[in-house]
Amino acid sequence: MITGGLVGFDAVASKNGNRSLIRMKVVALVMMLAVGLLPVESARILAIFPSPAKSHQIVFRALVEGLLEKGHQLTVMSPDPLETDNPNITQIDWSYAYKVVDENGDVAVATQEKWSSLRVTQKLLSVTEMFLAAELNHPEVQAMIRNPVDHFDAVIVEYFQMTPFFAFAELYNAPMIGITSIDSIALAHSIIGNVANAVAHPEMVHKVS
Repeated sequence: MITGGLVGFDAVASKNGNRSLIRMKVVALVMMLAVGLLPVESARILAIFPSPAKSHQIVFRALVEGLLEKGHQLTVMSPDPLETDNPNITQIDWSYAYKVVDENGDVAVATQEKWSSLRVTQKLLSVTEMFLAAELNHPEVQAMIRNPVDHFDAVIVEYFQMTPFFAFAELYNAPMIGITSIDSIALAHSIIGNVANAVAHPEMVHKVS
């Protein structure tokens, strides 16, 4: 009798245990479905990084990779396109901008010949104008300017020198986010209301910097 009772108890316990296990699996499945159905907030972002310089682009590359990991959709203009098969990124290749700089502005010459701050600034502005014009004339960039049909939630632009690419924020009616890999020039600080004291924040081309 005692043995039979124990066997009966084990059977009931086993049955109840199976029910509990089934309930746990059902609850886990419902929770997984609930999490999967939560809305995902991703943005369509236009990112523009004109400077043909590895030291600048390495910062922007990290930003792009981070945004892709978060699931955002990106259109990126850069002299250093990212090697990726991620379907959420469209890239406009400006790698030819390096050649424009190499052929028109040798920083080593300026250093060896000890150019004045004024001469360095003039050369920098001249070369910058050249590679910006080359980038602006890219067929895909021109297509975006002439037929702005895409929608962007934000425009991220390299905020180092004043460039025509700031206008993309107005063109696409999106907020502009400025980013720079180094301290910006005084003019750029002034435009957004930052105080740039010449003693504490000297220009990079000045001898006192």
